[in-house]
Amino acid sequence: MQEIRSFIRKSPPDVVLYFERLDLTGRNYNEYPLFKLITEVFGSSIWFSTVLVMTHASSPLPEGADGYPVNYEALVHYWTNMIQHYIHQAVSSTQLDNPVILVENHPMCKTNNKGEKVLRSGQAWISRFLLLCTATKVLGEANSLLKFQDSFQLTPASNRVPSMPISSLHSLGPIL
Repeated sequence: MQEIRSFIRKSPPDVVLYFERLDLTGRNYNEYPLFKLITEVFGSSIWFSTVLVMTHASSPLPEGADGYPVNYEALVHYWTNMIQHYIHQAVSSTQLDNPVILVENHPMCKTNNKGEKVLRSGQAWISRFLLLCTATKVLGEANSLLKFQDSFQLTPASNRVPSMPISSLHSLGPIL
């Protein structure tokens, strides 16, 4: 991580993709130590250009307490909120709201009439994924050009002032 850190300081990434498997999140899920480590090594500003990518979005739904599959939208909402909560804890702020996208790349994934892989909702995800990455990069550049860095701080004790989070300019929520 230290080698990556020195590279990032010289050439900050336009977009950071944080991947999480939607099908492996469960009751014992606790990635807070990982989020805390990422924040300590790379700084809070790493999360400003981060897109949360939930993979395996078309996997079979887990069973709820009643023995029936859980509601898909509720499952996505719960886990994306849980991950965002851990990020909030790691940066000691609830001001940041990372965009989320669902993806599925299994060979048996359903496709539309154009041959594009689609989610449960029938939406092709690849073009939306690319659009979100492009928007994240463009908004990051706008943050730099407009010098928003003075208008947003994570904590009063922060010794490094990050730029304004791109999520304040776009709030897509999970793209289903």
